[in-house]
Amino acid sequence: MSMWSMYTLKCPQCAKVFKAELWDGINVTLDPRLERLLFEGRLNVIRCPYCDLEIQVEKHFYYHDMVKRLFIYVYPASERHREEEIREGIEGELELFRRSGNDLPMHMQHYMIAFGFDEVYKILGSRRLNLLRIYAWEILSILLVPSRILQRMISHWKRTAVEPPPLPPPPPPGELERLWEFPTEGPIVRAPGIPPLHPKPLDDLARRRLVQWSLLTVSVAAIIVLLLLLRRC
Repeated sequence: MSMWSMYTLKCPQCAKVFKAELWDGINVTLDPRLERLLFEGRLNVIRCPYCDLEIQVEKHFYYHDMVKRLFIYVYPASERHREEEIREGIEGELELFRRSGNDLPMHMQHYMIAFGFDEVYKILGSRRLNLLRIYAWEILSILLVPSRILQRMISHWKRTAVEPPPLPPPPPPGELERLWEFPTEGPIVRAPGIPPLHPKPLDDLARRRLVQWSLLTVSVAAIIVLLLLLRRC
């Protein structure tokens, strides 16, 4: 499953402090939209609520692909000199997991470590080709109603697959301050893909897309009925 937490950040431009929700781990099998954010370079990208500066927060997170059985611990490129220390920390967390009497999942027995997004792209393949694959699948799923239904069925089947949630990577000391209590004051910024605490009503664009999707569904259904009637005649 995908996980996110709230952190305290300081804008490098205006030096104002604000709170932001950032991704701690992404599961691209259960949440395919996060794979698109990763390859578009928009993962953990936020905007300062005071000066409107766009910031990509470099922090640790994990990447999990259940289909390919791929699990990657991703750390900032500036932490490469601590690779041995980080690997020892991960092995220590896994050893504690084993001692608790739980079986370690197969994907976590063969984990990988990457420093920076460039190394992640090298492991996952060409960034451009992956984006073309994602865009092509999105266009196909919009144009073809059965493919959308099939995608939901596959997604539901993957969600019901019995697989324990992965362990989050141990954070480097002093990287970011994590807030365990939800703040009641001050602006809150969310990274792309994180749902709001209180969902907003549909805006005009969302209503327009909903109407277009409804008309497309009705049109396809009418064409199928017309073909069936012509076949009987």
